[in-house]
Amino acid sequence: MRPKSVEELVELMKEANRDRRRLLPICKGSKAHLGPPVEYDEELQLWDMPKVLEVDEEEMVVRTSACISAVELQEELRKRGRRLALDPPLFRRSSIGGILSTNFYGPMAYRYMTPRDQLLSVKIVTGKGEFMKFGAPVVKDVAGYNIKRLIAGSWGTLAVLVEAYMRIYALPESVAVMATGRKSLQELRKLHVAGARRPTAFFT
Repeated sequence: MRPKSVEELVELMKEANRDRRRLLPICKGSKAHLGPPVEYDEELQLWDMPKVLEVDEEEMVVRTSACISAVELQEELRKRGRRLALDPPLFRRSSIGGILSTNFYGPMAYRYMTPRDQLLSVKIVTGKGEFMKFGAPVVKDVAGYNIKRLIAGSWGTLAVLVEAYMRIYALPESVAVMATGRKSLQELRKLHVAGARRPTAFFT
């Protein structure tokens, strides 16, 4: 099944619900073999869905369709001096929808939290074929139940993710990485953060 529009996706979901068929939503499929075992009758290939990518540099948010490549989105943001604060495993092979649906995250989450925490708003299609929107494309959103946090990390079992608004961040002028051996805590406390005019990686 390869829907080419939201309307077509809605009809396919209604039809599958009537026939009691279980669908597995997939964009790039990089994480289809991971996670809890899921029985399904057919794959729901979403790669042909319309691609949306809009950046609001003032509000520091990005609107993206689920099947936009994570690398493609990151490159578009880089041109504007912005970035997604995400570095999950399989990033270069992932879509944004795949990262959000699995809530995959890497070391950067210790500073910026997980994809679930960076998600502001979602547009979804439920298993009954209902098109819904939750959240708001603003950083401060405290109204109502936080359904979007349930969607992130649900592995596509609650709904099919269509679009998302996410936080973005300024691209830093420098990036430093340090690898240490068995140094004492006292020695590590002597380290100081230093700036640089270009992205640099340090290994010790």
